[in-house]
Amino acid sequence: MPKRRANNEGSIRQKRPHLWEARFCAGRDPGTGKLIRKSVYGSTQQEVRKKLADATRAVDAGTYQEPSELTVSQWLDLWANDYCLNVKPRTLELYKATIENRIKPNLGAVKLKKLTAPMIQKFYNNALKGQLKPPPVKPGKVGNRNASKKALSPKTIKNMHGILHKALAVAVRIGAIPTNPADCAELPRIERAEIQPLPESTVPAFLDAIKGDRYELLMQIDMFTGLRLGEILGLPWSAVDFKAGTITVKQQLQKQKTGWIIAPTKNGKSRVVAPAPFVFDSLREQQTIQNKWKAVAGRYWSNEDNLVFTNELGGHLTHCNVYRHLKKAAAAVGLPDFRFHDLRHTFAVYSLESGADVKSVQSALGHYSAAFTLDTYVHSTEQMQQRNAQRMQQFAESLINKKNTQSKKRIERLTKP
Repeated sequence: MPKRRANNEGSIRQKRPHLWEARFCAGRDPGTGKLIRKSVYGSTQQEVRKKLADATRAVDAGTYQEPSELTVSQWLDLWANDYCLNVKPRTLELYKATIENRIKPNLGAVKLKKLTAPMIQKFYNNALKGQLKPPPVKPGKVGNRNASKKALSPKTIKNMHGILHKALAVAVRIGAIPTNPADCAELPRIERAEIQPLPESTVPAFLDAIKGDRYELLMQIDMFTGLRLGEILGLPWSAVDFKAGTITVKQQLQKQKTGWIIAPTKNGKSRVVAPAPFVFDSLREQQTIQNKWKAVAGRYWSNEDNLVFTNELGGHLTHCNVYRHLKKAAAAVGLPDFRFHDLRHTFAVYSLESGADVKSVQSALGHYSAAFTLDTYVHSTEQMQQRNAQRMQQFAESLINKKNTQSKKRIERLTKP
């Protein structure tokens, strides 16, 4: 009498030329108790036998996971909606925009279980060469078919990789795929952009150029505190301590699809800045101006978030309006490419060159480490090292001169008749 197969031993058969099937038991349905039968396929008997052995081994070990039938597009939607609950709203918007406009048109139709490292690598290479497929044009809207023909920067590709890698890492954790195919990606090298602070000789001219501008105090204060644009626009009066001479940075004004909101800082942490005393003179001036606006506006005044910088009715300012005024002032002093973020660089560079220690500058800027601050402003720290070397040289020379003088006096004393 032939020996009966065990339930999970499996069976192999040829369905048609170049297609073999192996069936096996993957366990029991927890609701009905019935056996769950699954199949694996291959082009040869040897191939399907190996797949069957791997599957039954996983069943015996209790680690078997059925391969996901989701596409990359479906999984990314599921991940963005269900696994990004702790991501900031604006960051999630950027995630979804990248998924819709770049990842989905190029990888979305691929089965998640079929996604490979070479596919992902080709996707990044095409992005670098400006050869991505464009997103589909939505009904009633005119799409820019040339948008995808623009080569993406290495930094943009790195950000895109970060999103895809995070999503695939979750797929690995829940057993939808065995490994993360994005692990092996070779990303293009990011060339660090040169920091462009205001040249020292241009600072007086720039301060003259913003004099009388409606955002003069805002730009002036920012240049001497190093706040990000969203942070200074979202700065509340409650964060300004005139007595202690400190400013607590704990929020920012951020734009979303639904409108403008007060959101946490970039890294989600608060920090305390202790700027030069004249910054608080400018803040008092801003307070006086705002109080006059409030008196004139009367019942039309609305500053629910108690912001330091508002318009004449207490409404928040917008990034684009402030940026436009900055660009006009910068162009007037011969710096048409100057950005608002360069005011932050200006604060950092001149703080370091004035002798501030790196740890203090890191804390003021809200960088995650002093090493990052050093790396970002390496040019300034090199100048600091050169100046320190000059000071050490002068110190050494003074010691040598003092020693020579003492030696000369001793010789004179010994040789005196």
